[in-house]
Amino acid sequence: MANGDDKAPEGRLHNEIYKVAMMKYNLGSAPNEEFERRRMPGSRKSYCLANLTLHLMIKDDVRFWITFKESEFDTVTTTYS
Repeated sequence: MANGDDKAPEGRLHNEIYKVAMMKYNLGSAPNEEFERRRMPGSRKSYCLANLTLHLMIKDDVRFWITFKESEFDTVTTTYS
């Protein structure tokens, strides 16, 4: 959210990144066939891969949102003063 020329208060970028990292989403409503099952290399453990998309829109404020296929899961908006 900032570059080297910005004069934002110290800690501002850290707070914005934290808000994005804390976004919540629930994939429980997605059918199992929407996920790709993979196996850990050299292990019997497996996991499912879901391709989530993080969107960013900058206007008067900055908005992040997460989607999976056609479903929107969570949104975070940060305003600048």
